[in-house]
Amino acid sequence: MYLAARSLGGSLKVSLHQDGNWQWSLTSDFVQRQEPPPGWTHSGRHAERWNRPPEFQPGFTLAFSVRFPESELRLVPLRDLDPARVTWLAPPAPDSFVQVSLLLARHHDWIGWPGKASMGTKCLERIPLLSGEMLFLAYHESQMSKELIEQLRSLKQAVMQRVPVVADASNPSYRIQLFGSDEMGSRVFIDTAIDERASS
Repeated sequence: MYLAARSLGGSLKVSLHQDGNWQWSLTSDFVQRQEPPPGWTHSGRHAERWNRPPEFQPGFTLAFSVRFPESELRLVPLRDLDPARVTWLAPPAPDSFVQVSLLLARHHDWIGWPGKASMGTKCLERIPLLSGEMLFLAYHESQMSKELIEQLRSLKQAVMQRVPVVADASNPSYRIQLFGSDEMGSRVFIDTAIDERASS
């Protein structure tokens, strides 16, 4: 199973292999075609490797999640993207984020999904896997604490200072993906804008 941002699908992806060896890497095709991108500090094509995290409750694994803070949303040209082929989510409230989670379930049905009752998650999709598990794409909105808002701002500044930005920072298409993990070892992307949104 692979996960990639549409704009980076040909260069950078997350690979969740059935054997539990997971990684975030440059694609083999990208490495064969050209040099690593500016700011790439890893000796090989793999940025990070990790093992499948433990189940957060019997039969259920949080495989991966992506967070979209309201402060980082921008209007981006669709170009050749057909809007009818996109699942659109409502923007979160100010000082909040939407989290889209990839959840693997060993025990499942076609009615419920993880977090439906306990967290109020909504189901985007359920996909049966060859392993016999079910992949659920679910999402929910969470409020950001003042501490988390400040941490996000500081991380963005640190990345901008460390990695040379070749592109025009005023272009809303350019993004920073912050990569981290939770206490169970599940990895999370936080999708952020390069620029700081002007106050209205």
